[in-house]
Amino acid sequence: GVVDVHEMLFKTADYLTRGGETGIFTPMHLMICRKPFQQQQNSAEGDE
Repeated sequence: GVVDVHEMLFKTADYLTRGGETGIFTPMHLMICRKPFQQQQNSAEGDE
């Protein structure tokens, strides 16, 4: 659950920091996520 995700993100942040400090890689990555768009059924039915 939430605690597991928190622990994973905390560890990942530590590893990314270590990798950047040692010069192994530059931790630059952008991920954009969006919630799927769902049309409301009520508005589609009201147009008929």
